[in-house]
Amino acid sequence: HRYDTALESAKLDAVLIAAGRPAEIFQDDQHLPFKPNPHLLQWGPLTHHPDSILSYRRGEMPELLVYAPPDYWHKATPVPTLIEQAPINVRTVNDGMELYKHTKTLPRRTAFIGEIRVPEDSFGLKRVNPTKLLDHLHKLRSVKTPWEVACIREANHIAVTGHRAAEACFDAGGCEY
Repeated sequence: HRYDTALESAKLDAVLIAAGRPAEIFQDDQHLPFKPNPHLLQWGPLTHHPDSILSYRRGEMPELLVYAPPDYWHKATPVPTLIEQAPINVRTVNDGMELYKHTKTLPRRTAFIGEIRVPEDSFGLKRVNPTKLLDHLHKLRSVKTPWEVACIREANHIAVTGHRAAEACFDAGGCEY
C-alpha cells in the first residue's frame, strides 16, 4: 500500500530497487563489507544478497530476484525464511543478463532506486532515483511499520541482555576488555 501511494504520487507504474554491491578495494581482489540499499531492507532482512533486485508494479505482488552466480568464488546466502513466507515471489538468477531481461518486462514508467557506479547499474531505466518518489518514500520511512516495530523490540530485547551481562561483569570487577 505504501509503495502504491508513492508510485501514484510520482506518476509511476513500477519501481526496481537494487540491493547494491560491495565496493571494491583499490587494486585488490577484496571488497568492503556489503551494506544493502535501505529501501530494499524495508521489504525484509536482505543483508547478504548483493546484486539482487526487487521489482514492484502497482497493485501486484513484489518480485525478488536473488543474484546467485554459480561459480567457485560466490556462495549464495539462503533467502531468510521471513522472505520465503512473505507475499513476495522469490526467484534465483544466475547472471546479470537474467536481471536485465527482467527489467525489460517492466512498464515504461518504471523508476530505479539504487546506487549508480556505472551506467549499466540502472539496467537502462531512465528514471533513476526520481526526487518525487524518493521524497515520498523518505517520509514513509519515518513512520515504522508493525514489522519494523517488532524488529526494534527484538533488537532492544537482545541489547538489554547484553547490557545486563556487561553490568554483571563490571560488578564482579571485570572491565570492557
